[in-house]
Amino acid sequence: MEELSSDHDEFQRLYMTQLLAKLRERDKTPQAAANELQNALRKLHALQQELVTKQAKQNLLDRLAQVETLEELQTAAVARKAQVQAGFDQEQKELQKAVRERKDALALLERLAEEVENEKQKVLDHRRTQDAHESELTQLNEMWKEIQKRNAQRKAAVQVATGVMITDEEDCSRVLDQQTQNIQELHQKQKQLEDKKIDISTQVKRTRKTIENVSKQNDMRSKDAEVKQREQDYMTLQQMKKWYDHVRNIQESLSGLEIKNIATDYLEVLVLKSHLVRLYCDPETTRLLRVQFLSSDVLAADLAKIAVRDNDIQYFLCEYRERVREQLLL
Repeated sequence: MEELSSDHDEFQRLYMTQLLAKLRERDKTPQAAANELQNALRKLHALQQELVTKQAKQNLLDRLAQVETLEELQTAAVARKAQVQAGFDQEQKELQKAVRERKDALALLERLAEEVENEKQKVLDHRRTQDAHESELTQLNEMWKEIQKRNAQRKAAVQVATGVMITDEEDCSRVLDQQTQNIQELHQKQKQLEDKKIDISTQVKRTRKTIENVSKQNDMRSKDAEVKQREQDYMTLQQMKKWYDHVRNIQESLSGLEIKNIATDYLEVLVLKSHLVRLYCDPETTRLLRVQFLSSDVLAADLAKIAVRDNDIQYFLCEYRERVREQLLL
């Protein structure tokens, strides 16, 4: 019986080895391999049952050929029954073992399938992000080159500024330490100058305050005389304004030209109290730039062209007034 179990184990091992080799050669998926393995195990179990049955029959026939009496036959039958029962128990144990191995194999295949799927997903993710990673790598390379270039420029600048030839990192560190110390000293001097500036600002404020007080006193002393002078100047200006308005009214009535509005870049003139014209001038040079007729019944574009060309406002207003007078007489 032990020899039969040993042969069975050897047969099962060889069978599984051949089966796995065929699966690898056929390049099957983990799920297909699991299904094929399950079918193979069922076939193996059926073959084992058939082998055990045939072996038992053969052993029974061999014993029957050797038994001569009924007692020996019964004894042989009992022994054979026990042997068959033991074989059956052994087969049942082996079957349970095979079932466990099958479950373990299925679990292994499922785990392998999951790992393969994960690796596949990683590959797909890597392909999707490959362009982005390559672009980022290119940018990093360009950034590294720029940093190297800046470092070289800084090194050259430090050499020019300090007059020290930098050959290694120690020289660079020493020069930078010296520069840092000089900067700290400059900061200290700047702080001292700022303190002096604050003191000077305080003195200036005090001096200004004193000057303001003195100015106020002087203003108070001269206030009465200035007020009287301002009142007299105001009265004089009022009289001059009245005289100017009177003269302007006389001039407008005689010339027929009245200034209606004065803006930043133009002035409006009313001609013979009927036609309004706008003269645009340059605020800085007072040169005539263009003429706009707000009343279009009098043709005077030629006058405007000549006036702009020669910068002659007086000529334009006189000629335009005559044409307006002619239009009014029609």
